[in-house]
Amino acid sequence: MHTLGEILTEYVPNSFKLQKFTEHPHLNRGVEYKVYENRPAQIPMCYTLTAQAV
Repeated sequence: MHTLGEILTEYVPNSFKLQKFTEHPHLNRGVEYKVYENRPAQIPMCYTLTAQAV
């Protein structure tokens, strides 16, 4: 497991340009986590990160 901070700070010194970062209120695996979608307060459970080498 890596923290979000560890992942994001690896891109800066290694010449990557962050293109998109999206948080999701559910895990991308497991149907049982969909019960958390569309609630008033949502904690991000996973994310999508797109970066390009420069």
